[in-house]
Amino acid sequence: MANDLLDRAWAVPASEVDGTEKLVLANLCDRANKAGDNLFMSVTAVAKETALHRLTAQRALTKLESKGFIKRIGVRSRGVIHYAINIAALRWERRRPDGPVAQSNTCSAALQAPVAQSNSDLLRSATQTPSKPLVEPFSPGDAGASEREPLVDDVLANLAIAYSKCHNGATLAINRKRHGSNVRHLLKSFDGDRIVLLFRELQKLPSGIDSWIDGSDRGIEVLTRKASFIDARVRQRDALRHASALDNVARCGCGSLLEALHDGTHRCVRGCPQPIEPRRKAS
Repeated sequence: MANDLLDRAWAVPASEVDGTEKLVLANLCDRANKAGDNLFMSVTAVAKETALHRLTAQRALTKLESKGFIKRIGVRSRGVIHYAINIAALRWERRRPDGPVAQSNTCSAALQAPVAQSNSDLLRSATQTPSKPLVEPFSPGDAGASEREPLVDDVLANLAIAYSKCHNGATLAINRKRHGSNVRHLLKSFDGDRIVLLFRELQKLPSGIDSWIDGSDRGIEVLTRKASFIDARVRQRDALRHASALDNVARCGCGSLLEALHDGTHRCVRGCPQPIEPRRKAS
Protein backbone atom coordinates (compact mmCIF):
# COMPACT_ATOMS: atom_id res chain seq x y z
CA MET A 1 0.00 0.00 0.00
CA ALA A 2 1.41 3.41 -0.99
CA ASN A 3 0.59 5.47 2.12
CA ASP A 4 1.85 8.71 0.62
CA LEU A 5 -0.30 8.34 -2.50
CA LEU A 6 -3.32 7.40 -0.40
CA ASP A 7 -2.91 10.52 1.75
CA ARG A 8 -2.60 12.67 -1.36
CA ALA A 9 -5.73 11.08 -2.85
CA TRP A 10 -7.80 11.91 0.23
CA ALA A 11 -6.39 15.45 0.19
CA VAL A 12 -7.71 16.24 -3.31
CA PRO A 13 -10.22 19.10 -2.83
CA ALA A 14 -13.91 18.74 -3.61
CA SER A 15 -13.56 21.33 -6.37
CA GLU A 16 -11.58 18.77 -8.39
CA VAL A 17 -13.42 15.48 -7.76
CA ASP A 18 -16.70 14.42 -6.21
CA GLY A 19 -17.04 11.89 -3.41
CA THR A 20 -17.39 8.87 -5.68
CA GLU A 21 -14.36 9.79 -7.77
CA LYS A 22 -12.27 10.40 -4.63
CA LEU A 23 -13.28 6.99 -3.24
CA VAL A 24 -12.27 5.23 -6.46
CA LEU A 25 -9.02 7.24 -6.67
CA ALA A 26 -8.16 6.31 -3.08
CA ASN A 27 -8.85 2.65 -3.84
CA LEU A 28 -6.47 2.75 -6.82
CA CYS A 29 -3.78 4.55 -4.83
CA ASP A 30 -4.14 1.97 -2.08
CA ARG A 31 -3.48 -0.80 -4.61
CA ALA A 32 -0.60 0.90 -6.47
CA ASN A 33 3.07 0.88 -5.48
CA LYS A 34 4.99 3.98 -4.42
CA ALA A 35 5.69 4.90 -8.03
CA GLY A 36 1.97 4.74 -8.87
CA ASP A 37 2.46 1.79 -11.21
CA ASN A 38 1.99 -1.98 -11.09
CA LEU A 39 -1.77 -1.46 -10.79
CA PHE A 40 -3.98 -4.08 -12.44
CA MET A 41 -7.71 -3.69 -11.73
CA SER A 42 -10.95 -4.51 -13.48
CA VAL A 43 -14.08 -2.40 -13.24
CA THR A 44 -15.81 -5.24 -11.39
CA ALA A 45 -13.00 -5.41 -8.81
CA VAL A 46 -13.11 -1.64 -8.24
CA ALA A 47 -16.90 -1.75 -7.81
CA LYS A 48 -16.64 -4.63 -5.32
CA GLU A 49 -13.92 -3.03 -3.19
CA THR A 50 -15.65 0.37 -3.08
CA ALA A 51 -19.20 -1.04 -2.66
CA LEU A 52 -20.34 0.87 -5.76
CA HIS A 53 -22.50 -0.21 -8.66
CA ARG A 54 -20.41 -1.35 -11.63
CA LEU A 55 -21.68 1.44 -13.90
CA THR A 56 -20.98 4.03 -11.19
CA ALA A 57 -17.43 2.74 -10.78
CA GLN A 58 -16.93 2.76 -14.55
CA ARG A 59 -18.12 6.37 -14.82
CA ALA A 60 -15.80 7.40 -11.97
CA LEU A 61 -12.81 5.72 -13.67
CA THR A 62 -13.63 7.45 -16.94
CA LYS A 63 -13.86 10.86 -15.25
CA LEU A 64 -10.61 10.34 -13.34
CA GLU A 65 -8.89 9.45 -16.58
CA SER A 66 -10.28 12.49 -18.40
CA LYS A 67 -9.20 14.75 -15.53
CA GLY A 68 -5.67 13.41 -15.66
CA PHE A 69 -5.43 11.62 -12.32
CA ILE A 70 -4.97 8.15 -13.84
CA LYS A 71 -4.04 6.70 -17.21
CA ARG A 72 -4.43 3.36 -18.91
CA ILE A 73 -1.32 1.49 -19.97
CA GLY A 74 -3.03 -1.51 -21.56
CA VAL A 75 -5.80 -4.09 -21.38
CA ARG A 76 -5.31 -7.69 -20.28
CA SER A 77 -7.58 -10.70 -20.34
CA ARG A 78 -10.87 -10.96 -18.42
CA GLY A 79 -11.33 -7.19 -18.41
CA VAL A 80 -8.23 -6.46 -16.28
CA ILE A 81 -6.81 -3.02 -17.08
CA HIS A 82 -3.27 -1.83 -16.36
CA TYR A 83 -3.56 1.60 -14.73
CA ALA A 84 -0.94 4.11 -13.59
CA ILE A 85 -1.40 6.97 -11.12
CA ASN A 86 -0.35 10.42 -12.33
CA ILE A 87 1.64 11.41 -9.25
CA ALA A 88 2.20 14.93 -10.63
CA ALA A 89 -1.56 15.53 -10.49
CA LEU A 90 -1.73 14.69 -6.75
CA ARG A 91 -0.15 17.94 -5.54
CA TRP A 92 -2.15 18.23 -2.36
CA GLU A 93 -0.93 16.89 0.98
CA ARG A 94 -2.98 15.95 4.00
CA ARG A 95 -2.05 18.16 6.92
CA ARG A 96 -1.48 16.37 10.20
CA PRO A 97 -1.01 18.01 13.62
CA ASP A 98 2.56 18.03 14.83
CA GLY A 99 3.52 16.50 18.16
CA PRO A 100 1.77 13.88 20.27
CA VAL A 101 -1.97 13.39 20.29
CA ALA A 102 -3.75 15.38 22.99
CA GLN A 103 -4.89 13.51 26.08
CA SER A 104 -8.57 13.28 26.92
CA ASN A 105 -10.06 16.33 28.70
CA THR A 106 -6.87 18.32 27.93
CA CYS A 107 -6.91 21.42 25.75
CA SER A 108 -3.78 23.47 26.22
CA ALA A 109 -2.94 26.66 24.40
CA ALA A 110 0.33 25.15 23.26
CA LEU A 111 -1.56 22.39 21.44
CA GLN A 112 -4.03 24.81 19.86
CA ALA A 113 -1.39 27.11 18.40
CA PRO A 114 -0.11 24.80 15.63
CA VAL A 115 -3.69 24.00 14.59
CA ALA A 116 -4.56 27.68 14.29
CA GLN A 117 -1.42 28.27 12.26
CA SER A 118 -2.27 25.35 9.98
CA ASN A 119 -5.79 26.69 9.39
CA SER A 120 -4.44 30.12 8.47
CA ASP A 121 -1.99 28.52 6.08
CA LEU A 122 -4.82 26.58 4.47
CA LEU A 123 -6.90 29.74 4.05
CA ARG A 124 -3.95 31.63 2.56
CA SER A 125 -3.13 28.87 0.10
CA ALA A 126 -6.77 28.55 -0.97
CA THR A 127 -7.07 32.27 -1.78
CA GLN A 128 -3.82 32.51 -3.71
CA THR A 129 -3.93 32.12 -7.48
CA PRO A 130 -2.03 28.99 -8.48
CA SER A 131 0.87 29.51 -10.81
CA LYS A 132 0.01 26.38 -12.84
CA PRO A 133 -3.10 24.24 -13.47
CA LEU A 134 -4.35 22.23 -10.52
CA VAL A 135 -4.23 19.03 -12.55
CA GLU A 136 -1.37 18.82 -15.00
CA PRO A 137 -2.29 17.08 -18.26
CA PHE A 138 -0.24 14.13 -19.36
CA SER A 139 2.59 15.08 -21.67
CA PRO A 140 2.56 13.71 -25.22
CA GLY A 141 5.60 11.67 -24.30
CA ASP A 142 3.61 9.50 -21.92
CA ALA A 143 2.77 6.02 -23.16
CA GLY A 144 -0.25 6.58 -25.44
CA ALA A 145 -1.66 9.28 -23.13
CA SER A 146 -2.72 11.60 -25.93
CA GLU A 147 -4.37 8.70 -27.83
CA ARG A 148 -6.51 7.34 -25.01
CA GLU A 149 -10.24 7.33 -25.67
CA PRO A 150 -12.27 5.97 -22.72
CA LEU A 151 -15.22 4.80 -24.86
CA VAL A 152 -12.99 2.93 -27.32
CA ASP A 153 -11.00 1.35 -24.47
CA ASP A 154 -14.21 0.25 -22.71
CA VAL A 155 -15.48 -1.43 -25.89
CA LEU A 156 -12.14 -3.19 -26.39
CA ALA A 157 -12.19 -4.44 -22.79
CA ASN A 158 -15.76 -5.76 -23.15
CA LEU A 159 -14.86 -7.46 -26.44
CA ALA A 160 -11.97 -9.22 -24.68
CA ILE A 161 -14.36 -10.42 -21.94
CA ALA A 162 -16.91 -11.65 -24.51
CA TYR A 163 -14.23 -13.54 -26.46
CA SER A 164 -12.94 -15.17 -23.26
CA LYS A 165 -16.44 -16.36 -22.26
CA CYS A 166 -17.17 -17.77 -25.71
CA HIS A 167 -13.84 -19.63 -25.99
CA ASN A 168 -13.41 -21.15 -22.51
CA GLY A 169 -11.10 -18.47 -21.11
CA ALA A 170 -8.99 -17.91 -24.23
CA THR A 171 -7.31 -14.50 -24.47
CA LEU A 172 -8.08 -12.11 -27.32
CA ALA A 173 -4.88 -10.41 -28.50
CA ILE A 174 -5.65 -6.68 -28.79
CA ASN A 175 -3.55 -4.16 -30.68
CA ARG A 176 -4.60 -0.76 -29.37
CA LYS A 177 -3.75 1.17 -32.53
CA ARG A 178 -5.22 -1.21 -35.12
CA HIS A 179 -8.23 -2.45 -33.17
CA GLY A 180 -8.97 1.02 -31.78
CA SER A 181 -9.35 2.24 -35.36
CA ASN A 182 -11.75 -0.65 -36.06
CA VAL A 183 -13.86 0.19 -33.01
CA ARG A 184 -14.02 3.87 -33.96
CA HIS A 185 -15.31 2.83 -37.38
CA LEU A 186 -17.98 0.59 -35.80
CA LEU A 187 -19.08 3.33 -33.39
CA LYS A 188 -20.19 5.40 -36.38
CA SER A 189 -23.00 2.89 -36.98
CA PHE A 190 -23.59 1.12 -33.65
CA ASP A 191 -23.37 1.91 -29.95
CA GLY A 192 -20.95 0.11 -27.65
CA ASP A 193 -23.46 -2.45 -26.32
CA ARG A 194 -24.60 -3.36 -29.84
CA ILE A 195 -20.97 -3.88 -30.95
CA VAL A 196 -20.40 -6.33 -28.09
CA LEU A 197 -23.67 -8.16 -28.88
CA LEU A 198 -22.68 -8.50 -32.56
CA PHE A 199 -19.25 -9.77 -31.52
CA ARG A 200 -20.88 -12.48 -29.38
CA GLU A 201 -23.11 -13.46 -32.31
CA LEU A 202 -20.03 -13.68 -34.54
CA GLN A 203 -18.49 -16.23 -32.18
CA LYS A 204 -21.71 -18.30 -32.16
CA LEU A 205 -22.30 -18.39 -35.92
CA PRO A 206 -22.40 -22.02 -37.12
CA SER A 207 -20.10 -23.22 -39.86
CA GLY A 208 -21.35 -22.95 -43.42
CA ILE A 209 -23.04 -19.54 -43.02
CA ASP A 210 -20.16 -17.63 -44.60
CA SER A 211 -17.01 -19.22 -46.01
CA TRP A 212 -14.90 -16.14 -45.28
CA ILE A 213 -15.94 -16.17 -41.62
CA ASP A 214 -15.31 -19.92 -41.36
CA GLY A 215 -11.70 -19.43 -42.47
CA SER A 216 -10.99 -16.50 -40.15
CA ASP A 217 -10.18 -16.12 -36.45
CA ARG A 218 -13.52 -14.33 -35.85
CA GLY A 219 -11.68 -11.41 -34.30
CA ILE A 220 -12.30 -7.66 -34.28
CA GLU A 221 -11.20 -7.21 -37.93
CA VAL A 222 -13.77 -9.80 -39.02
CA LEU A 223 -16.46 -8.04 -36.98
CA THR A 224 -15.60 -4.74 -38.70
CA ARG A 225 -16.07 -6.29 -42.15
CA LYS A 226 -19.17 -8.35 -41.32
CA ALA A 227 -20.98 -6.11 -38.82
CA SER A 228 -23.85 -5.23 -41.21
CA PHE A 229 -24.27 -8.90 -42.21
CA ILE A 230 -24.43 -10.05 -38.56
CA ASP A 231 -26.74 -7.16 -37.57
CA ALA A 232 -29.18 -8.15 -40.34
CA ARG A 233 -29.17 -11.78 -39.09
CA VAL A 234 -29.84 -10.65 -35.51
CA ARG A 235 -32.72 -8.41 -36.60
CA GLN A 236 -34.22 -11.20 -38.70
CA ARG A 237 -33.97 -13.64 -35.80
CA ASP A 238 -35.63 -11.16 -33.41
CA ALA A 239 -38.45 -10.55 -35.92
CA LEU A 240 -39.09 -14.30 -36.22
CA ARG A 241 -39.21 -14.66 -32.44
CA HIS A 242 -41.69 -11.78 -32.22
CA ALA A 243 -43.87 -13.30 -34.93
CA SER A 244 -43.77 -16.69 -33.21
CA ALA A 245 -44.89 -15.11 -29.95
CA LEU A 246 -47.81 -13.41 -31.72
CA ASP A 247 -48.90 -16.72 -33.28
CA ASN A 248 -49.47 -18.15 -29.81
CA VAL A 249 -51.86 -15.33 -28.86
CA ALA A 250 -55.62 -15.95 -28.99
CA ARG A 251 -57.13 -14.71 -32.26
CA CYS A 252 -60.59 -14.13 -33.67
CA GLY A 253 -61.97 -15.96 -36.70
CA CYS A 254 -61.03 -12.94 -38.82
CA GLY A 255 -57.41 -13.26 -37.66
CA SER A 256 -57.43 -10.25 -35.34
CA LEU A 257 -56.37 -10.34 -31.69
CA LEU A 258 -58.98 -11.04 -29.00
CA GLU A 259 -59.58 -9.04 -25.85
CA ALA A 260 -60.54 -11.05 -22.73
CA LEU A 261 -63.82 -10.09 -21.04
CA HIS A 262 -64.82 -10.46 -17.36
CA ASP A 263 -67.23 -13.35 -18.06
CA GLY A 264 -64.48 -15.50 -19.59
CA THR A 265 -65.37 -14.86 -23.23
CA HIS A 266 -63.38 -12.82 -25.72
CA ARG A 267 -64.12 -9.85 -27.94
CA CYS A 268 -62.43 -9.08 -31.26
CA VAL A 269 -60.42 -5.87 -31.22
CA ARG A 270 -61.82 -5.05 -34.68
CA GLY A 271 -65.38 -5.07 -33.33
CA CYS A 272 -66.90 -8.39 -34.40
CA PRO A 273 -70.61 -8.24 -33.33
CA GLN A 274 -70.75 -11.31 -31.05
CA PRO A 275 -68.36 -12.42 -28.26
CA ILE A 276 -66.71 -15.64 -29.41
CA GLU A 277 -64.40 -18.26 -28.02
CA PRO A 278 -60.75 -17.88 -28.97
CA ARG A 279 -59.21 -19.78 -31.85
CA ARG A 280 -55.68 -20.79 -30.90
CA LYS A 281 -52.87 -22.02 -33.05
CA ALA A 282 -53.01 -25.79 -33.54
CA SER A 283 -50.17 -27.60 -31.77
